[in-house]
Amino acid sequence: MQLLLTELLNLPGIEVEDYTDVAGELILIVEAKTIEAICPRCQQKKGAKTSESGAVNAA
Repeated sequence: MQLLLTELLNLPGIEVEDYTDVAGELILIVEAKTIEAICPRCQQKKGAKTSESGAVNAA
C-alpha cells in the first residue's frame, strides 16, 4: 500500500496499492476496502462494482 498517496487521496475505504507516471500523468492503482462509498463532496452513497477500470483526469 502507498500510505502517503492513500492519505492524500482522502477517500474513506479506498487504498492506493501502486502508481505509475505515464507522460507526466499519475496513474493510481486503487483497491476498495468497503462495499459502498460516500462522496466527500456531495455525501451521496454509492455501491461498489465488482470490476471497474477508468482514468481520472485531475487537471
